[in-house]
Amino acid sequence: MIGEKIRAVAKDKSSRIYVYCRSGRRSQIAKGTLEKLRYKDVVNLGSLEDAAKTIKRKIVK
Repeated sequence: MIGEKIRAVAKDKSSRIYVYCRSGRRSQIAKGTLEKLRYKDVVNLGSLEDAAKTIKRKIVK
């Protein structure tokens, strides 16, 4: 699914792409999929909480 959708938003395979999900497991799978599609700069931010810490933002529910 991500392989189909990513082409609509990131045509340049050298663009940096950040991925994250609730637990970090799906984002790791997404990272692997994107790398197989030859995206060069994919960063897994892990879980939602980890991503929020990395980008220094609060999670708003």
